[in-house]
Amino acid sequence: MASKLKKFTNQNEKIYEFISTLKTWDSALEYCRQQHTDLAMIENSAENTRVFSVIPAGTIAWIGLYRLPWTWSDMSQSTFRNWLPRVPDNYGLNQFCAAENPKHYWDDQDCTAEFPFICCSLNSCSHYPLRKYYYIDMKKSWTDAQRYCRENYTDLATFESMDDINTLKPPYAYSWAWIGLSDNPQSWKGIMGSDANSWRWSASGETSKTGYQNWAVSEPNNSGGRETCVMTSTNGKWNDMPCQEPGSFVCYTGKKIFEFMDFISLFNVSGKDSLHVLTE
Repeated sequence: MASKLKKFTNQNEKIYEFISTLKTWDSALEYCRQQHTDLAMIENSAENTRVFSVIPAGTIAWIGLYRLPWTWSDMSQSTFRNWLPRVPDNYGLNQFCAAENPKHYWDDQDCTAEFPFICCSLNSCSHYPLRKYYYIDMKKSWTDAQRYCRENYTDLATFESMDDINTLKPPYAYSWAWIGLSDNPQSWKGIMGSDANSWRWSASGETSKTGYQNWAVSEPNNSGGRETCVMTSTNGKWNDMPCQEPGSFVCYTGKKIFEFMDFISLFNVSGKDSLHVLTE
């Protein structure tokens, strides 16, 4: 049974409560929603101070901040992934774009590296009729490849299933080729952005309304490519951590903010012409 150590109340605002039992972020979220309202939501410095005050000295604890990394260039909501084992790993803390190898497995790479790339076309890369894929045998950075695909086709390639992968045809004249998946650090690194891969609060399912943040120096950094949940550290600063790490946590009780819904707008960029058609 979870041990409830401290409680903080302030004029019917959020009531924060520290729970000493060690849980993963997901399990902590489940507990807070069953016993309270949600994991701690912090919208200003006063609330951060209140959360810090209920945590025993020298203890770190989960709060309700998380993000959904890796988004498609065309804003598709596809959750399909075909990563190599043990990646993405954000090696060198600068790998934010995805490339595929000739066997169609993916790896995270430095976005400034120059590789050939795969574009797609037909209506939108996220809608039927079935996409056509085009291998472009020119070496470009991920951003330049994206620009080229948007100007000449629809976008960099999006994949929703192995069926999409299996439609790719030769030539495979590359070691790596860019696809449309990226994790733009300008949306989440040291800021509270408003993009699909930005930090959001579990209590609202939305990105921050106030923009308040209290990151520790050099955080967040997504070290190892797995740090998509947040703990408050021993000095009240925030660190991104792997969500499967066991930790204590802080719940809050207060007004229920939302029923979880996440709206992601889709956009379409038309294009034409072709080079190497990878689908029939």
